Amino acid sequence: MTYILDIDLLNVGDIVLSAQKSLTSKSVRLGTSSEFSHVLLCVGHGSYIHADAEGVHSRNFQRLLFTNANYAKVLRLKEPVAAVIDEAVRFARNEVGKQYSVKEAARTILPQQ
Repeated sequence: MTYILDIDLLNVGDIVLSAQKSLTSKSVRLGTSSEFSHVLLCVGHGSYIHADAEGVHSRNFQRLLFTNANYAKVLRLKEPVAAVIDEAVRFARNEVGKQYSVKEAARTILPQQ
């Protein structure tokens, strides 16, 4: 069975945490002690922006399939601030097409000096 997110329930600025059965996803979850391995930013009209080993991309939620309903979790600000959400979406859109930095990603889980 496969699962898909209902785009009618998503808001701009929602953060979607996800996981898959892949070895990469399992490795990231193990290394970060998390249930999830990937983050997606909802930017509206059923689209999201994310980064993977191939760079920063914009994709459509309707093509994002999960093999387990627990492999996705939507996070939403309790008190959304339009200006903050707009800035996050603008920043993410400006990053589309750029390379993904494994070094920078690893830095987020390493102790700060």
